[in-house]
Amino acid sequence: MPEDVTQQVLADDGQQVLRPGSGSRGVNIEVIASEVEDAAQVMRNSATDVLSPCVDTCNMKVQGTLGTDLQLPETEAVLRDTFTKFSASLTELVDAVHDYANQFVMIKDNLLQLDHEYAQAMLNPGQ
Repeated sequence: MPEDVTQQVLADDGQQVLRPGSGSRGVNIEVIASEVEDAAQVMRNSATDVLSPCVDTCNMKVQGTLGTDLQLPETEAVLRDTFTKFSASLTELVDAVHDYANQFVMIKDNLLQLDHEYAQAMLNPGQ
């Protein structure tokens, strides 16, 4: 049975990794902590450095255009309202990228914690 236990190990490059046991009932999970952290940081950077500035630029351009370069007396209020809702959706999307990145890291953290607790329970049964 011990060969079936998922183990937390350090890879050759020092990365924290969960490796499934080699037995027939080994868990099919591998977590490379630094890779998860890197992926989450890329998501955050993309939202902060790319998406958010694009949303800001779009907002400024459309707000500047409505009522000056594009004057439609009967529909301007509708266009402004529609764009405000659209812009809010874009902002929510950027926020969702940050939230997803945080969830991604939490999944990794929870898996590592679960692995630790499982190993401790096996080492110290009944405690």
